[in-house]
Amino acid sequence: MIYNKKANFPYPLLINNTKDYLEPRFEFDVELSESHSEFILNITCEINSQFIKQKIRNKEARLLLIIKSIDNQFFELDDVEHNTQKILKSRLSLSSKTTIQLMIQAINEIGFTDNQDISDFYKEFSREIVVDKGMALGFSNIIIFDGSQRNPYDLFEKKVDETIESDIKIELTDETILIVYKNDAIQFSDFPQSRNLNNLYLYTGLQKALIIFLIRFAEESAEDGVDIREIDEMQCSPLEEKLLSLMRSKNIDKFDLTTIDSVIYSISDDIVTKYVETVRGLSNEN
Repeated sequence: MIYNKKANFPYPLLINNTKDYLEPRFEFDVELSESHSEFILNITCEINSQFIKQKIRNKEARLLLIIKSIDNQFFELDDVEHNTQKILKSRLSLSSKTTIQLMIQAINEIGFTDNQDISDFYKEFSREIVVDKGMALGFSNIIIFDGSQRNPYDLFEKKVDETIESDIKIELTDETILIVYKNDAIQFSDFPQSRNLNNLYLYTGLQKALIIFLIRFAEESAEDGVDIREIDEMQCSPLEEKLLSLMRSKNIDKFDLTTIDSVIYSISDDIVTKYVETVRGLSNEN
């Protein structure tokens, strides 16, 4: 199953941005390519808990790739950090919306007495925590792929158009947030740190996309906000799916106009901090 809503578990679960673990991080990314007969998924994974990683390496737990398309499919991954999974095209269709997630599952009964990564709340009774064989130990972020998309993983696109009336223009396409520059100088293309220097444009693009998202899905008005848990992916455009997946992966249940900035902070991988550090670095060089 794909886990995208909060539920009550009687033991700590490793999920991004929850309070069960001191540093709850279980993230993965995937690059998709294909041959004549196979889909090839190159998967990178980051798990902060040393306890969980050791259980996987000791074969007391396993890392599962869950792919939900027409039905659910499970594939066991060999490595904690890097994996390549090849799937016959006859077994998997990406012509419709496909959701991908990683899950950690207990192979044996696992006690948490030695788990130093859990929060102080759970440490007080860690000797009593025992997870049964077959139960989940953690769920990663979610990636949604639509085989009809040109850019299934890209949230942003950039282009230069000298005919626009403003220096920069933010457009929302069906699949991406498009940043249009009047010229190359505005996107710092001659700087080696151009990627981070563009982060403020990305921030502006995310603000616009989330406001439009609010207007579309809010039950009453944008001020009232939207409940992320109640949105059906099948009603979403490819861009809306990407935003929805990002928010769910960070366990954001609701947001409104007053909390857009905190949502951007959660889903954007420190883009403002990286911008500031880059500008300060350039200042120090001068």
